[in-house]
Amino acid sequence: MQLACPSNCMECTVSATGAAECKSDKCDPKYGFKAADKTCLACPSNCMECTVSATGAAECKSDKCDPKYGFKAADKTCLACPSNCMECTVSATGAAECKSDKCDPKYGFKAADKTCLACPSNCKTCSDVDGKMTCDTCCPHYKVNSGQCASCPSNCLECSVDNGAMVCSKCDSQSVMMDNKTCGVFVNIMTYLSSLPGPLQQVFTVRWQYHV
Repeated sequence: MQLACPSNCMECTVSATGAAECKSDKCDPKYGFKAADKTCLACPSNCMECTVSATGAAECKSDKCDPKYGFKAADKTCLACPSNCMECTVSATGAAECKSDKCDPKYGFKAADKTCLACPSNCKTCSDVDGKMTCDTCCPHYKVNSGQCASCPSNCLECSVDNGAMVCSKCDSQSVMMDNKTCGVFVNIMTYLSSLPGPLQQVFTVRWQYHV
């Protein structure tokens, strides 16, 4: 007669007294082996791997909390990281504190309380300047101007900031660089002529052909 293993146990043996006993390394994921009765005990919430203490308490391993959770040494549990934080630690007072380089993309680290704040609009990376998020790098077609990301001029692929003004350095393929560092749009003459009323279209077509 086969005997069922204890709950949440993948492999077990049967003792001389006929009791099913889990093998020490065969508990299901997120369960720890309880040596006292050779069973498996659920790990603390948001813990991937744990041990069971002599008093029978499940204790998470220090490096085995789920992503976005920090290990709380006081009771060996896992505490949720601050919002928009990928990796954190837990202070002696029990507060979850984000690591300085582990905020989510487009969020900056706030040193005062070790949390993550949203970067300004169109900003790729930002940093904390006196409690305010200031842009360091911008999304394509934007440049940092006074701590914010300002849009490049119309039809401009690349630009720079000159005395607070946005100056184009490269126009798109449908535009040409003008003397004032803006991008003028090419106009297809035939497309333009076809948009004119009939009489005007005929007059301008004749003049354009004569000019050419």
